[in-house]
Amino acid sequence: MVAHGESFLVVDLTSILQDQGIPFSQWFLSAILVSINDFATPELLFQVNLQLAIFIGKLDWKKFVAQDFESLVTQKWLNIVTNQRFALRSPQFFAPKIETECRGAEMGLKKVARVLLAAHGALNVRISEESLEQLKKLAER
Repeated sequence: MVAHGESFLVVDLTSILQDQGIPFSQWFLSAILVSINDFATPELLFQVNLQLAIFIGKLDWKKFVAQDFESLVTQKWLNIVTNQRFALRSPQFFAPKIETECRGAEMGLKKVARVLLAAHGALNVRISEESLEQLKKLAER
């Protein structure tokens, strides 16, 4: 059951993430909070994970956070394929693909990118060609 305050938290964080005028530090903190929140929709989680993966991929110090980010992303997506299959398009087709990538041998941002590429087809979410290309590059590294 979703507590009343928790649903407002997700709505507030979503509005912050969509605000183009907020300082980066507020966006980053909001993105992390959405990523750890159990009440974010798969679509919102995908968008936030995508933006964070691309951002982290550009950092000089990415090796220090990639493993923790990978753990967070795989944990959340395994939870979705286990407990929220109904939220995916064609769950019989996409859930096993997502689970395979989550449990795969890849590590770090490469694994995150592969999980997100598997999840992309299962969701009704659009991403720019540039973001898709960046995600594919991360999956190849």
